[in-house]
Amino acid sequence: MICIQSIGSTLPPAISYSVARRWPVNSTPSRTTISRPSNSSNIDAVQSTSNLSPVGHMSTSGTNVSVAERSIIRLLIELKAEMKELKTKVNHILQSHQTEQQDAESIAEDLSLPLTTREELQCLEERLKTDKSVQKQLLCILSTVGGRNLREVIKRMLHELMSNDVAINLNWTGQGEKMAFKELALRPILEKAVRRNNSTLTCTGCEIKREICHYLKGAPDRDGGRQARRNLNHAEQ
Repeated sequence: MICIQSIGSTLPPAISYSVARRWPVNSTPSRTTISRPSNSSNIDAVQSTSNLSPVGHMSTSGTNVSVAERSIIRLLIELKAEMKELKTKVNHILQSHQTEQQDAESIAEDLSLPLTTREELQCLEERLKTDKSVQKQLLCILSTVGGRNLREVIKRMLHELMSNDVAINLNWTGQGEKMAFKELALRPILEKAVRRNNSTLTCTGCEIKREICHYLKGAPDRDGGRQARRNLNHAEQ
């Protein structure tokens, strides 16, 4: 056992410093005793322990970061491959859609759409009843017409099919001198095209009928028809 006063000369500097820091400079430490290291190997162990610095931790952390980086790189490679595949699919869809649209425009010219007279509608009806290729052509045209909901889809399809002058001469049941839309050969083709639209896949026949009736009922008011009737009524008064 040795006294604290002589410890400074026997302990390594690192231990002497740590012991001295336990008391203020001007205070007198109490008499304390500590054990002398048994051999130099213990001192070397203390020094080697004190030398364990952040370097060791950095090495471990570096290994962890490397593993994380490898995982990120692998994920990025997989993501890049998936994006490339998705891009190929999108380009294929766009090309197919563009081809279908060009075909639809060509077919529309062949069928003289939109129909502008009642006679043209009757002529198309005769072709639809006897020629399945014409049915497929009409379905192709209407299937390219989109819309956010059923009402918009029906409106755009009927606008593609016929002018407002033809729509005025139609209603669902054929009341008066008008043609019955429900009896037309183009009606089931239109319904099939509606169900090919992503936003109207599950629409029922009743829902489609309701929107067709709504469109035909409003035909007299479109293309300035409502304003013309108002002007006529005002002139008669």
